[in-house]
Amino acid sequence: RDAETARRMEDVAQRQARFSAMEERLAGEERGIRQKVKSEFQTWDASDPIQQRLHDTSGGIERVYGGQEASTPQEMQLVQAWRPAPDGSWTLGQGVVHRVHDDDT
Repeated sequence: RDAETARRMEDVAQRQARFSAMEERLAGEERGIRQKVKSEFQTWDASDPIQQRLHDTSGGIERVYGGQEASTPQEMQLVQAWRPAPDGSWTLGQGVVHRVHDDDT
């Protein structure tokens, strides 16, 4: 009977060891998956202060870096434009510039 108990205890210990090994493997796979997802969706280096500043979206502040803004409308530029409302009045909304003509007419 003592041999049977010892065998069962050894069997339980082996199962626990296998279970622990599986848990460690699963934890390692989860860490790897988290890292892959992070690298897939965060394509910028969060430790770089310049990139942090570029990706800072707090406060709705628009930042323009490098160069000078054009004084004339450019194609595919987002602009504020007057738009007709359903009641016949006009409201200020956002629009996209589709075509820019070179002449002033």
